[in-house]
Amino acid sequence: MKYIRVVEAGHPVPDKAGLEGVREMLEIVEEVDERDLVFCIITGGASALMPYPAEGISLEDLIEVTELLLKSGASIDEINTVRNHIEEIKGGRLAKRIHPAQIVNLIIVDEIPYHPWGPTAPDKTTFRDAIYVLEKYDLWDKVPESVRKYLIRGLSDPNLETLKPRDFENLRVQHVLLAHNTHLCEAAKRRAEELGLNSLILTTKLEGESKEAGIILASIAREIEDYSRPLKPPCVIIVGGETTVTIKGPHGRGGPSQELVLGAALKIAGSEKIVIASVDTDGTDGPTEVAGGIVDGYTVERARELGLDIYKALKTHNSYEVLVKLQDAVITGPTDTNVMDLNVIVVL
Repeated sequence: MKYIRVVEAGHPVPDKAGLEGVREMLEIVEEVDERDLVFCIITGGASALMPYPAEGISLEDLIEVTELLLKSGASIDEINTVRNHIEEIKGGRLAKRIHPAQIVNLIIVDEIPYHPWGPTAPDKTTFRDAIYVLEKYDLWDKVPESVRKYLIRGLSDPNLETLKPRDFENLRVQHVLLAHNTHLCEAAKRRAEELGLNSLILTTKLEGESKEAGIILASIAREIEDYSRPLKPPCVIIVGGETTVTIKGPHGRGGPSQELVLGAALKIAGSEKIVIASVDTDGTDGPTEVAGGIVDGYTVERARELGLDIYKALKTHNSYEVLVKLQDAVITGPTDTNVMDLNVIVVL
């Protein structure tokens, strides 16, 4: 253990500790040569934990862009498209710095689609894609000027582009995909079958606005309850992926998984047979210490008895307060990894 150096850094918003950690890593890789074997263990969250702004962009600029993207409703792959093009080591560039040493990437994926990703893997997105993301979410005029200038510069300077698959042909890199959301959902399915429940993995690619996704999952639960389709109860429907929350104006505390279950609670109110849970696999949902939440047909009634308004909580993005007061928040503590989210529908 005396040879292991641990640096704790900020997530999902990067911080100075992360920047100093990257600088220390770069000092280490400067000393490697073709005789060395470098293991890069990359898990979900690495993009935030390893900040290294491009020339002319400050850490404060990077933080501002990250916060804007997180509130915009952009998906994780869209956020990483921007990050890859305003930072120096992402999008495969770290692999180029480690060359000529041999690299073994041990990767845990938290993106859609599932493929090797991170600072030592190829990137198929471009500067034009990054600009498109900012324009799509009306952020182009809101991000710092330094970011706009660098992205525009990247359009005409191919030397600034991230590394593509063809660039890795001359690099000594081996990718090993250790885990992703599909593995998580398959494990949940096996456990459901051990409990004697009919089970189905509906999708591992769920995206969209969290509360709306919750309504959709609740609608499926109602269909099972009323018509025994697509599965006959007692059953479990398993859904993986990662939803997002769009925040405009003042807001409380919460996160995507918490908003998903509260959105679902409104749709299953009154049911005696449905339970829906949603958790972030990293153990922290949004900027909170809870992983997610669990609701059933009694949640809305119990909230009213405590003077809690779920509609208002969703409108003001204050799901955390509701779930904590209901004692329906799921608390796991940090798991030190991330394979996106797990959503489970149980119909008895």
